[in-house]
Amino acid sequence: MRRLLLPTALLVLVPLFAFSTLWPGASGTDAEQVGLVTPATEDFTPAMYEQILREEGFPYRTVDPSELAAMTPRQMRSRFAALVFPEVVNAALPPELAPRLADYVRSLGGRMLVVGDPGTRTPDGTALAPPLLADLAGVYYTVPTGTPPTGHWFFPSREAARAWGFTPGKVNREGAVCGYGYGPLTYHYYPARTEGAAEVAWGRGSGGRQPVLTERHHPGGGTVVYCAVPLGFFKANSDDLPLRAVMRTFLIRYVHLPRLVNTPGGRGGFVFNLHVCGGTYLKPLRTMLGRDVFSPETPFSIHITAGPDCNWPGDRLGFDAANPLKGKPLVPALREYGYVGSHGGWIHNYFAFNAEKIPRRQALDYLARNFTTLEDLTGERIVEYSSPGGVHPPWLNAWLEEHGVVAYYHPGDTGSSPTHPRYRGESYSQAMWAFPISSYDRYASLEDLHRARVPQAEAASWLRDLVDFAIHERVIRTFYTHPSADPYNLDLLEGLAADLRAAVAAERLTVAPMSTFAAFLDRHQQTSWLVRRAADRYLIELKNPLGLQDITVAVYVGPERRYRVLATGVRVEEQDGWVYVTVTDQEAAKRIVVRY
Repeated sequence: MRRLLLPTALLVLVPLFAFSTLWPGASGTDAEQVGLVTPATEDFTPAMYEQILREEGFPYRTVDPSELAAMTPRQMRSRFAALVFPEVVNAALPPELAPRLADYVRSLGGRMLVVGDPGTRTPDGTALAPPLLADLAGVYYTVPTGTPPTGHWFFPSREAARAWGFTPGKVNREGAVCGYGYGPLTYHYYPARTEGAAEVAWGRGSGGRQPVLTERHHPGGGTVVYCAVPLGFFKANSDDLPLRAVMRTFLIRYVHLPRLVNTPGGRGGFVFNLHVCGGTYLKPLRTMLGRDVFSPETPFSIHITAGPDCNWPGDRLGFDAANPLKGKPLVPALREYGYVGSHGGWIHNYFAFNAEKIPRRQALDYLARNFTTLEDLTGERIVEYSSPGGVHPPWLNAWLEEHGVVAYYHPGDTGSSPTHPRYRGESYSQAMWAFPISSYDRYASLEDLHRARVPQAEAASWLRDLVDFAIHERVIRTFYTHPSADPYNLDLLEGLAADLRAAVAAERLTVAPMSTFAAFLDRHQQTSWLVRRAADRYLIELKNPLGLQDITVAVYVGPERRYRVLATGVRVEEQDGWVYVTVTDQEAAKRIVVRY
């Protein structure tokens, strides 16, 4: 257990003006940032990497390969704690860059993440064999001459995948990376073979078995991680987690890069999203309200399809939220335990199957009726939405934004953090946060698991692991299901609810509706900050005109290292050599020193 030089209660001991004697020490210190290597380009790939860096709160700067080639290795090291080479845009690199990068890594302990094809051809287009960075990476990788190899992405175990940031359930029993509704996902990748690197994960498919994720540690302290999967491409096409997981693991585990943690208070976050689709859920809801599922301490996102019908107009099988004999008494009861949002357009199944077929005006009318009915019943504006059956056409976003929605359930990008989704490189919306659901192999809701005959103990273990992952990784994860009184589902719901309450009581986790997290994420994105490192301290400056409360900076001091935090109005936690400093007051500017 690491020890503070002073008890936590005495950490607040330096008034803000006293930084005038400490802050000048920043002169001559190195900026703690990652260099995202990318030339000027219209390709969407670099934007995918920048989005992840911004959303995860890592300090970065884009750097052109020619600019990098003009630096000495020591200049590189003083300016960049690590370098990231995305695929596609770095295929042609300046030849003089290779020996400089070799010194940066081998002699100066620099770290690099190389993805896909960097340095595989000369500036005039001639193929290089081997690529410029192959020796450093310990991987001989090439650009396919025809159809690229495709196959499933395997880790040696679920534990190995989790160590690389892949959410529990994202990898199946065989170690294959999976997606909701699909099972094992098919990836294309660059042909590669190891020549000195250690294989972390592999692909198996049309090209046989080959490495898709490797690491090579050099005697001088430098490390190169290579990924054969074009991570930016898949982020741009509704598979966010691989890029996010590899980047997070590389920058946190190998680089120890400071970050602005993208969770409230720097602790894990959890969204429990309950979908109330129709009248079949009236009785299960009453049962759940009488059991230990709902709690004011763990508010859920409860999304309701409010109309009187479900499968088609006039069938009278809906939740009927305005009917005092059906759904109306349940709405205020549910509101006691979370936020009531909108689930689709008035007639759940009919809207899901026909939203793209019926006249656009009618579809929008169904959406509006669902919103206004719930707003009349709750007295609150609806700012959360979930699509029935995952049907979320792009035209819907403009309407949702116009009506004030800030967060929505997302069946793509499964297992990942709240994000702004992409499809074919284009952003769905920058005004709303999507909350990707977590899945277990190809399943997500408890009904899915039950129908697939997943043993209850196995499902319970997944839910516990999901909560533990959110806590340990300090990330936000979303679980979705429907009301149920079935013993299999109800037992799992009660077990999950108990785990969430215990984690909240222990101040290890925040359970909140989507909109609460969305508001924080907006403020997180608007926070400007600078971190610089001297020989024995980190110097941190934070600013946000909306206030800094619950904003957290993480810096690495190492295991068993004594440290002291000098600041006012902060809370300090430590984990695995990381110090998490969270602002507890409403100030708009804050200076912090972490000495070690």
